Amino acid sequence: MPKGRRKYSKEFKIETIQMYENGERSAAEIERELGITPGLLGKWMQALNQQPIKGEAFPGNGRKTETQARTRQLERENALLEQDKEILKSAGEVPQGRQMKYGFIEKYQKNYSVGRLCMVMGVSRSGYYAWKKRKLHAPT
Repeated sequence: MPKGRRKYSKEFKIETIQMYENGERSAAEIERELGITPGLLGKWMQALNQQPIKGEAFPGNGRKTETQARTRQLERENALLEQDKEILKSAGEVPQGRQMKYGFIEKYQKNYSVGRLCMVMGVSRSGYYAWKKRKLHAPT
């Protein structure tokens, strides 16, 4: 059965680089001693030196650096703010009174999530659903 690719932790890579930088042994000796593929230590050192923020080197499989994660978070927040803006544009002006707000939410729930509409209108989801339930059971 063929061996899978070995995975090394960020800490292991940094400690190995520090061993080399201490100057006691050559890169080849360290690689042999630790059972690392020849030349891999050089690649790790290059990756570490290319990072503007040293703590962001070696993010791992599928993991984002702190900067990438923060960028993604800000993009999500921006998208939600854009959605809030669209909701408020649809309303023209913010409806006054809970009944009008609930009516607006009911009208636009096909376009936006009820949770988002409630947040923008400043009402609770449970309040909206209670209103909807009362409305369904109200005598005509």
